[in-house]
Amino acid sequence: MVQLIRQIGICGVKDMQFKRITTDDAAFLAEIFSIPEYDLYFAENDTTQENWKERISEYYLSSNSYIISNGDEKVGWIMYSIEGDTCKIDIIVLLPEKRHMGYGKAIFSDLIAANPQIKSIQLDVQQRNKAALSFYRKLGFVVEGEEMQPVGETEEPYFNLSLTI
Repeated sequence: MVQLIRQIGICGVKDMQFKRITTDDAAFLAEIFSIPEYDLYFAENDTTQENWKERISEYYLSSNSYIISNGDEKVGWIMYSIEGDTCKIDIIVLLPEKRHMGYGKAIFSDLIAANPQIKSIQLDVQQRNKAALSFYRKLGFVVEGEEMQPVGETEEPYFNLSLTI
């Protein structure tokens, strides 16, 4: 059993909030995915602000899709679904300069606190994304399997990870 504890005020995340995504967030998503580092992990890098507005309207407004902010500053994005007692993380991404500041742990802690029915969290991570894999393992995620998944016009090997709460 894993217990994540959020220490308010540690590492500058005391004002972190999940704000439901709107079409006004298209510029922020375009900013995140224009970061060259994310070319390795996401097929969305060539998506324009207008494309993001369309995607948000068509898909994300009706999902659990949130912009993560600290006060007025946007720092990341999470999209997930909950079925029964299982939470499936579809996407979680932080601005690179906001990593190693406590946001990742705080995001998972807040997600669990806001959804006490959650008994497990599942997510997939590219096998070559060593930094994310290391972070998830530190939280207690374990590899449950692996599979090929589409990334742009190709496929990449992914690990299927699971955390029991």
